[in-house]
Amino acid sequence: MEVIEKVFPNTTEITSLGRLEIGGCDVQNLAQKYGTPFYLFDSEHIENVCDTYNTEFISRYQNTQVVYGSKAFANKSIFKIILDKGLGVDVVSGGELTLAILCGINPEKIYFHGNNKTDLELELALKHGVKIVVDNVDEINRISQLCSTENPAQILIRLKPEIDAHTHDYIKTGQLDSKFGIDQADLLDVVSLIEVKNTETTPITFLGLHSHIGSQIFDVEPFEELVMLMINPFISSKV
Repeated sequence: MEVIEKVFPNTTEITSLGRLEIGGCDVQNLAQKYGTPFYLFDSEHIENVCDTYNTEFISRYQNTQVVYGSKAFANKSIFKIILDKGLGVDVVSGGELTLAILCGINPEKIYFHGNNKTDLELELALKHGVKIVVDNVDEINRISQLCSTENPAQILIRLKPEIDAHTHDYIKTGQLDSKFGIDQADLLDVVSLIEVKNTETTPITFLGLHSHIGSQIFDVEPFEELVMLMINPFISSKV
């Protein structure tokens, strides 16, 4: 039972016949009906997780927006739950962005990530007023060419925090040699570039900073280090 509590959704049970049930569905019956492997998502569990994040963060910090990383899994059913629970959405492709908009997610709660966005994807984001997390100087230059008074840009800079999180090398994203984000040493220059690109005909609003250090991290210390850096990105900066 300890394994079930830690790994499986909270609606998981072992029946008196020794059968595994999730959300009231017999997993063996599902395997026989649909074949294996198959993915099983429990809506009640997902809703409970959304409620937990909302409650725990907003009870401590009122000015908080919980955001779902749609690269984990994006479809209409998931986005309906996200919409109902008032969460925002991180998207990393034009397809995810289009789906989120079609499902009624408020564009003001959508953040568009990625270090290789196409011009068409950027134009789509600008058209709908989606916040764009810029990953490099080239992207800033292209946004300045694509935005307009009708479609102004709202951007955040993805900062490379130079934090080596304790996780697998393949899913680390915050170390110095990461392909994601702007180096700390270049941050002031990049902010200055945004100021130059922000004109009456190419309005660009700089909203702030974003950072990410990786996935499947079980230690608190790297997150504490990241929070301190984001509060004042120049404490440990080489600028």
